Amino acid sequence: MSTSSRKAGPQFLKYVAPVVQALQALGGSGRPAEVIDWIASELNVSDQEQAEMLGSGQSRFANQVHWSRFYLAKAGYIDAAERGVWSLTTKGLSAELDRDDVLAIFHQVQDGLRETSGEPVPVPS
Repeated sequence: MSTSSRKAGPQFLKYVAPVVQALQALGGSGRPAEVIDWIASELNVSDQEQAEMLGSGQSRFANQVHWSRFYLAKAGYIDAAERGVWSLTTKGLSAELDRDDVLAIFHQVQDGLRETSGEPVPVPS
């Protein structure tokens, strides 16, 4: 990964901090649809952006929010124990993430996954 792409990170990272903010606003936990709706509303995500589909038929926006949750869970901000409910951990409840924090989470998780698999880890767009 080049220095510039390492610094910028993939597109989905723009939703990492909003996932935490949404769950904080929802009282610490919520269903994925509630989080997605909160982010769409608070960030004024256009209908066009929400309607853009991946080849799988899933909304690109929803996919990026789900990838954000995955990275937050791997970094200890979200408890992934209950299926269908995203709950903040103590760490997540008090988090105020800025761009540098988000990039650090991304690289920490990527490095951990690389160590576990021993291979390059695909990065979602």
